[in-house]
Amino acid sequence: GSETRTHTLPSSGAPDYLWFSPQNIIYGATGISAFDNQDSCASGGLSSARIQDPMLTLMPGTADEDTDFIDPRPKSGSPAYSSFDDTPSDSFYTTTQYMGAFDTSLWNSDWSWLADRLPEDDSTPTIPPITGAEVCGDITEDTVWQTTITMVCQVFVQSGVVLTINSGTTIFAESTSIDDSGAPALIILPGATILAQGTATRPITFTTTSDSSTLPARGLWGGLIVM
Repeated sequence: GSETRTHTLPSSGAPDYLWFSPQNIIYGATGISAFDNQDSCASGGLSSARIQDPMLTLMPGTADEDTDFIDPRPKSGSPAYSSFDDTPSDSFYTTTQYMGAFDTSLWNSDWSWLADRLPEDDSTPTIPPITGAEVCGDITEDTVWQTTITMVCQVFVQSGVVLTINSGTTIFAESTSIDDSGAPALIILPGATILAQGTATRPITFTTTSDSSTLPARGLWGGLIVM
């Protein structure tokens, strides 16, 4: 269009201008430029943003309508919690302490698909839970699992780390791990801690990704090993 494109607010081109904050975060784009100003936009186009990982809990770069699970909440320490722009002096806007749509809670918890991925209670978790993730290798920081987790290779909880598994969680193991090391196991190393307390109505279940028609069978689940 013919509007002024600017990183400055307010713009001298008011009211016909497009403002883009240089504090916006762009991350994960592959094969394209962060700014690709075409045709008439090439001159005086937009050029500034923060190119850094926003540290979202579970947000695949290729997420689309076929993606099974996402969790768009930023983790503690995310740049989404810093360098905001000032809130406009208009009662329409609400001041927040984060950038983007979410912080550690989901404001659309009562009416969106994401509501099914929240913790059992309504409290805001200190550590945003991981949901629907494929897990492999070392766990090196305190972590919360909930709803559905798939282990695709051996998983090691390192010394000093706490793994919390919420009630109602199902942990799947791929019948053949991606590194050909056999069915994945969850291994709690010396000095590590696992906190897992299911209930009669919301048990914690360890099982396999293999079709139920092939069960029972040996070698499909590596086990829970506490060392």
